[in-house]
Amino acid sequence: MQDEEWIRFPDEGERCETTGLSRTSLAEILDEADPETGEKFILSMVKKKPGAKRGIRLINKQSLLR
Repeated sequence: MQDEEWIRFPDEGERCETTGLSRTSLAEILDEADPETGEKFILSMVKKKPGAKRGIRLINKQSLLR
């Protein structure tokens, strides 16, 4: 799984397998952005099936490790 481009956001009570960060810590750094451009430092997306209320949050591994 080292060649993955996207990794899953950890479930409650679990840590990220790539960084060891908690779910809460990841959520906090996902919100951080460049003050000049407003561009987020870490890319993420939510994948949902059509009509679904919830989905899976995926994080771009390269942007997370940068």
